[in-house]
Amino acid sequence: FVRITRVSLQLQDGEDNPRYLDIPQLDLVYRRGLFRASGRAMRAGTTEQLASFALVGQHFFRGDFTGQLYLDVDSGRLFDGLIDDYRWRELRIEGVDLEGEAWLTFRSGHLEQVNGTLRTPYLQLGVANTSLAPLEDIQARFGWRRRGGDEAETLAQTLARGELHVQSLQWTWDGDTVPAFSLRVRPRGDGFDLVADTLPLAPVRRLLVAVAPLPERLARALTNYRPSGFIDHLHLVLPGAADAGRFALLGQLRDVSIQAHDGAPGASGLAGTLYMDARSGFVRLTPGAVTLGFPELFRADWAFAEMRGTVAWQLEGAITRVYADDLQMRYGEATELTGAFDLRMDREGEDNLGLRIGVRDGNAGLLADFVPQKAVNPELYHWLTTAIPSARIEEGVFYGHGQIDGSAPHGAFVSSMWYRFSEATVRYDERWPELTQASGRVDIHNGRTEIQLASGQVGGIDLSPSRVRVLPGTPTRVQVTAKARVPGEAIPFWLANSPLGAMAGASARNLRYEGQYTLDLDLDLPL
Repeated sequence: FVRITRVSLQLQDGEDNPRYLDIPQLDLVYRRGLFRASGRAMRAGTTEQLASFALVGQHFFRGDFTGQLYLDVDSGRLFDGLIDDYRWRELRIEGVDLEGEAWLTFRSGHLEQVNGTLRTPYLQLGVANTSLAPLEDIQARFGWRRRGGDEAETLAQTLARGELHVQSLQWTWDGDTVPAFSLRVRPRGDGFDLVADTLPLAPVRRLLVAVAPLPERLARALTNYRPSGFIDHLHLVLPGAADAGRFALLGQLRDVSIQAHDGAPGASGLAGTLYMDARSGFVRLTPGAVTLGFPELFRADWAFAEMRGTVAWQLEGAITRVYADDLQMRYGEATELTGAFDLRMDREGEDNLGLRIGVRDGNAGLLADFVPQKAVNPELYHWLTTAIPSARIEEGVFYGHGQIDGSAPHGAFVSSMWYRFSEATVRYDERWPELTQASGRVDIHNGRTEIQLASGQVGGIDLSPSRVRVLPGTPTRVQVTAKARVPGEAIPFWLANSPLGAMAGASARNLRYEGQYTLDLDLDLPL
């Protein structure tokens, strides 16, 4: 048994500034081939304990120690300046306040396993020449296990080669409080595999972009689309420096949102399977409620009761292509939609979008949502969304194609749509009676609208097949061409409730009408 008291240690940082530690008592026991040691370290000249330890094992002094070491650390800011030389690529630790405990297992002089808990109130990181906001309140349970290696490697090489498991990891950084999640890091050549569960995207994305040497495309995508939500069962493969531009990621999305960017749609509530690598990727959606929007075209996002399908992307040089051709959606209680889009973004040229939306069993309220307000004539949009207060849309399709980037000239995005309707009410103009029980077809191409009426009733008259045209211009005009058989008893209604009364004069309102008349009506009304 040996007891050593009043041991003083001096440590020097990278600028040769000394740090002093006191070990007030160190107990060493050797009995029947088993060596034990215990002690504690204090900040020099104070009663502040920085660490305590207990060691037990064999062959400690021969250099092939087999046994265990227990550490309990509360370092304060002791290590600031002492660990500046420890770097991974461009990432370095500038300061740390480390708290925690660990159990270390050695075999034949090599570290084999570490288990412990971590409580770190403060961690200051730096990237290249920049110091980042500190990470605070870091908490986790961790385990590390040696994987291979040889006797000549350094401790740092051994640690980098091992497999790390972290559970209940959480922290606060730059205003973000990260909920607890778990991860596993396993080396793969010069790179590593990362497996995580319940990974919160928004705070981890911000930290990764700030500190990790990510491939350029991945870093740019994370910055532009700002994903949030969670990924479960994530598996990320990051190769070594020689293949830094390559990676692969697989995971299950849960309640994920992405921001619209550069013509690509924004979405929220996404769930499904995600795969991506350096050149391509896809999201295969699990059926569920989703919000989707093209803010550069439509007035608001669409809230779908259910959405399914696959969205994919490809990257080639300066061109990014995002596309889908099998989207199926349910809107409201009964409306079914199908969709497809193809977005081609060129960092050195134009951005172009092709879009198709099919609808079945809709109503007039869909017009305000699915007519591209920001691409059609404003007067036409207003007329379509106010002149048709009710209708049953049996089926229809919207098509759009053209340039959508900031340099696109007016009219560069061309849209068209058609739909068949029934049970509709149409108000051409506030001065004329409204059309009810109308059925027919609407065709819209680049602002020019034509309505072919198969049937309808207006002012007690059953209309024969008729036509309504909306022509863009200054001003936008509505032209109505209609034919009908008019019973004499209906004429007083028209004289009293339309401009026809003023045209015919007061004497016409005093006449009595009988029999059947044939009406040929041509109207040209400014909006």
